Amino acid sequence: MKDEHIGREYQRILKRYRLELTRADLGLPPRRMRGRPAASPLRQTDLDEALGGGTGVYQKVESGTLLPSREHFQRIATLLRISPIDYRIAHMDLFGTEPALDQEAAAPCWERVIKGQKEAAFLAWASGEVAASNAQFARIHPSGRAPSNMWHWLLLAPDARDETLVRWDDEWAPFLLTEFRLALARSPEDPVLHSIRDALRTDTRSARIEPATRGLDHVARPFYHAGQGLGTARFTTAHPDGTPTSLVTILFDRAA
Repeated sequence: MKDEHIGREYQRILKRYRLELTRADLGLPPRRMRGRPAASPLRQTDLDEALGGGTGVYQKVESGTLLPSREHFQRIATLLRISPIDYRIAHMDLFGTEPALDQEAAAPCWERVIKGQKEAAFLAWASGEVAASNAQFARIHPSGRAPSNMWHWLLLAPDARDETLVRWDDEWAPFLLTEFRLALARSPEDPVLHSIRDALRTDTRSARIEPATRGLDHVARPFYHAGQGLGTARFTTAHPDGTPTSLVTILFDRAA
């Protein structure tokens, strides 16, 4: 049940996880009551002790009167052993963005999903780094190899702009730039996205292009497939639960 005295989702999450732990769970000496150790749930002041901050700081965070930094909130989440999905929910409620999670190897199940696809497909992190891809995706590219970062390839790579994404300046770039703005808004602290943004700012070709008011939107756009020739391609995207990734399938139709 919801705690009627706590209005925000992140506050409810903090309180629920705090009440499930004791001082011993945090490596703190037991609180003594009438001369004997007491294994009662964590108090807000216990978190202050564990975090090494001033008395009353954690209470202000849980009550919503103090906005913590992202780093401080991550320390709290680690101490309270908040699950990855609840951490994401709390982070989005508190900061309005997904947390910057560590990139790990793609889960074997997603490797299998991608490699079993008939269409070209890849799994990418929020930064655009490709975590997994299939052979059909590699065959799209003139080099026969998948790019290491999709945002860099789509927006800056010469083979994408001059060969694969046909009429890049008009048919692709305005919509890709809008999609990239959305990626930055979702992951404002990602250093890889920052480096691509900085490269775009100094790229004279991109500077002439006005971002569109919508993204790719599954629209078929002119596309040159290195193995099949000219046609159209639609990018369809799904977001696997529990990971900060995008599963992208490229639906290519060869020109008649």
